[in-house]
Amino acid sequence: MMNLIVIFLVMLLLFGLFFIKRSSSKIPQKIAEESGSLRVRRNEAHEKGITEEEIRTVLVSLNLAPFVIKLFDGTENLTKHGFYNVFLPPYSMIDQTKEEQAIYETGRYIPLFETMDDFLEVLAYDNVLQGFIRYCPENDLPLANYEVLTWDGTFIEQILEWYENNKTDGDILNICKLFGLKHSKEILESIHMNLGSKYTDEDRKNWVSKTIDEIDGRIKQNQQ
Repeated sequence: MMNLIVIFLVMLLLFGLFFIKRSSSKIPQKIAEESGSLRVRRNEAHEKGITEEEIRTVLVSLNLAPFVIKLFDGTENLTKHGFYNVFLPPYSMIDQTKEEQAIYETGRYIPLFETMDDFLEVLAYDNVLQGFIRYCPENDLPLANYEVLTWDGTFIEQILEWYENNKTDGDILNICKLFGLKHSKEILESIHMNLGSKYTDEDRKNWVSKTIDEIDGRIKQNQQ
């Protein structure tokens, strides 16, 4: 009888050890599975949106002037030509996650450059209407409400700003040539003839809108 009790206790002990070993072997696997799932969720949350390489590919496909590509690559900058270096890759967008970029509809409006005068603007390409917009990321106006312009059209106000910053006509014409702009000479002539040195904000706004129409630079009217 004593032998049977001893055998029973030994078998019970062995069974208990087997059960503990089997259960403990599943714990690291479960932890690994949960950890892997967490990493997937984190990666999805921080998934990259549009990248610098993808933006560059779009720039090249647009057949813009070589100078524009060099600006993006950082092998050229405006300071070499006597201007503030206000055309930079849109790092404020590139550094965002895909979820954060979704606010700016980067699938349609491809951010090409960050430009800055008094405040930050993004120069973007509308791949649906095949034109360009400039928008302030802090503005609540939906991107679909912005006017869409040609490459030349989006530089009209920029040329006026260079003029207002006392850049010479020669310097402005030179930088416009590098950007591949076709109407810079007639735009400067219009500034001298129609604006001069004294004009109101309303005069300025009306001149910009009229000049865009004169060079056929508007693809879609803005909607306030």
